[in-house]
Amino acid sequence: MELRKINEVIPTMKTGAGLFSAITDPVWADLFSASDLDIYFAGTYGGKYISPYTDLFVDTEEGVIGSSDLTSLANAVYSIHKKEFERLYADLVAEYDPIENTQVIETVTETRTGSGTSGNTRTLNTTTTGTNDSTTTTTGTSESETTSENSGEGNRDNSVYGFGSSDPVGKDKAEMANSQSATDNSSVDTSASTTVDIDTTERDTGTITDSGTTSDSSSFSRNYSKHGNIGVMSNIQLIETDSNYWKTWSFVKAVCETICNDIALDTY
Repeated sequence: MELRKINEVIPTMKTGAGLFSAITDPVWADLFSASDLDIYFAGTYGGKYISPYTDLFVDTEEGVIGSSDLTSLANAVYSIHKKEFERLYADLVAEYDPIENTQVIETVTETRTGSGTSGNTRTLNTTTTGTNDSTTTTTGTSESETTSENSGEGNRDNSVYGFGSSDPVGKDKAEMANSQSATDNSSVDTSASTTVDIDTTERDTGTITDSGTTSDSSSFSRNYSKHGNIGVMSNIQLIETDSNYWKTWSFVKAVCETICNDIALDTY
């Protein structure tokens, strides 16, 4: 294997189109630019000689790693250390108060259940009394017939007087008879109403029985949070420890050195 340096086999690294730009969806994408990481890596670790693992991806004729091979190399290294990178990133973005050294969150969940039976019996003994008015209406027609008869008899004598005589002389005589008959038919519409008071009595007797079962279930939870300084270190000591940690630990350096362990030798 010919000894080649990282910047020689990945010449695009120093222009911001190297190993980090070839990684698909890294966990740090929201905080760090891929091109910035490439340039930082080229300037800090690009002088290292490549490892035998990296040499597998180098084009023997060109002496560089092509675009597709660079993508394969970058994603292979990231996949191997993905869980490690996720843990380091979680440490980087963790929110905490540097003067607190304890934080306990306790959740208590309680569930209650119950069941039972229920039933009751009612005895009916009620009486209801009242009066109802019943009205009967009768309608009809009445017919009547009246017959009357009149009859009579008489005589008529006609007499005349002679000139200068005071005694009448009979002229003619007539007998008369008279008879009359009349019938009267009539009809009359009739209507009659009769109202009768009726006393009523209603009585309910017997028993009614109800029965059934009941069940219930309830649950609730309580969250308890305890945090602060338990007293083994002063607040100043806690702040000093936190400051020293961030001075000596760098997420970017930790990632770059982990990658270097796979793609480069330990020597320059």
